[in-house]
Amino acid sequence: MPKSDVVIPDRAPDYEEEDYISPVQHLLYRLTGDTNLIHVDPDYARKMGLESSCMQGLCSFGFCCRMAIGALIPGQPERMKRMAAQMTSVLYPGTPVKFQLWKMEEGRVYFRFLNQTTGKPILNRGVFEWE
Repeated sequence: MPKSDVVIPDRAPDYEEEDYISPVQHLLYRLTGDTNLIHVDPDYARKMGLESSCMQGLCSFGFCCRMAIGALIPGQPERMKRMAAQMTSVLYPGTPVKFQLWKMEEGRVYFRFLNQTTGKPILNRGVFEWE
């Protein structure tokens, strides 16, 4: 992927929202057609070096998209133009999360998605744009 030019500002976010990843969320996302065993088989995930089955990146991205639309353009998802982010750590089912965004200009925010337990970003250097 091309290197991101997003730099998260060194100030408090303009908006924060907390949520929780259900202990069965990874199984629900399996319905998207994902067949990677790392997301549903804890033994296989451990063989691959993880603690247990992990969340799909699509789930993390989807949570951020839902929260950004709710905060910025509620009820008008068709106004969204672009969203991108870098995955920077693994997310496990049953984890409390936090979405943070910074207003950069009209129609553009930067965001990150954090694991509240560890404080580590799951998705970082994100950008969300709308009309």
